[in-house]
Amino acid sequence: MAAPATPATSTAPAAAPPPATQIASAVEWRFLLLQDGRQGLARLSWLPQQDSSYQLRLDRQLDGRPLPGWRSEGKVGPQGLLPERFAQMRRGRDAQATNFRRPEGLISFSANADVFELPEGVQDRLSWWFQLAALLDAAPERYPPGNTLHMTVVGLRGEAREWAFEVVGPELLNLPDRGALPALHLHRPQIFTHSGEIDVWLDPNRRHLPVRLVYRLPDERSWELLLMDDGLPP
Repeated sequence: MAAPATPATSTAPAAAPPPATQIASAVEWRFLLLQDGRQGLARLSWLPQQDSSYQLRLDRQLDGRPLPGWRSEGKVGPQGLLPERFAQMRRGRDAQATNFRRPEGLISFSANADVFELPEGVQDRLSWWFQLAALLDAAPERYPPGNTLHMTVVGLRGEAREWAFEVVGPELLNLPDRGALPALHLHRPQIFTHSGEIDVWLDPNRRHLPVRLVYRLPDERSWELLLMDDGLPP
């Protein structure tokens, strides 16, 4: 019988617990998806429950064909989202998953036997969208233009890295089928060679939830989301 895997040390530095957060109520939004000169649709569903659990899901399609979807599940606490499982979905099924084993303080993966230590306040590839909104909505005065917001995010391969979001400042967005929308622009610069850059625009009038996201990756995988509606009952 093989010995259990030894937890690897995370590459992310130890971080202080985040400040208090303000979580949005249930919502479902539609986005215009732009990728490689083509257009598609995306649907973002946020479902917090009375027992403090949540489910967050992103479904995308391009040229009428589904792209890999993302699903984050976990709990909501005083300091925001506590992911327990992140899954990348193909054809409606989990194709690859990250498990946040909080009682053991470990992160494990469905695709391999690697085990990593669980950093404080860590987020997954989707939960950070709402954690970022929750931090800004609870105390927007803490993040004036020029300030930097730090967050630890884990990737599909187990690398837990510190993301630093630079607060660029308020901007007016021109979104599809609507006038100019005031939003707060944040920028996450490149972390390593293939990480790319991320820009996100948060709407103060929608609990600082994202209304535009741009993933600038070093190949054709770059993509963008633009809000199309004001939010529907999920």
